[in-house]
Amino acid sequence: MKFSKLEIVLHSGKSLDDVKIFGTMDPYVVVWISGGGKETKALKTEVAKRGGCFPVWNYSMHFNISSTNNNYILFCEIKHAGHIVDRDIGQVQIPFKDLLAGDASGVNVSYPVKIWSGEVQGEIVLSHKFSRPEVNKKDSSGKVADRPKKTAD
Repeated sequence: MKFSKLEIVLHSGKSLDDVKIFGTMDPYVVVWISGGGKETKALKTEVAKRGGCFPVWNYSMHFNISSTNNNYILFCEIKHAGHIVDRDIGQVQIPFKDLLAGDASGVNVSYPVKIWSGEVQGEIVLSHKFSRPEVNKKDSSGKVADRPKKTAD
């Protein structure tokens, strides 16, 4: 089964590793797809200001993919937006075979976050949906509708 677009909605994080010594973390997530010698452009959520270890993003992003290859992996790298330098919080790697086998109707699913030591600390909650490409659709006035902006090829 071939699809052309993958929508990812990063909802929230739970019990993330606190990498900030003083104050509250400002987490964000960088997401990309890699595999089969190809890699998409990385997309980034907005920063959850003062989100701490339980950030809420509710951020939607779209990836154009040529096919649903089982060798693809969805990478989610969670970071803290620092004043001088950003710090790594952890990473989630989701094989496409898991996305294809799971519920692709937009249901929220939790994935464990691996921290720098290799241990699991916390989780992120996301949903995903596969869809066919949108053909330039016309609205009621006959104009071609704008395409979504947050898309990576």
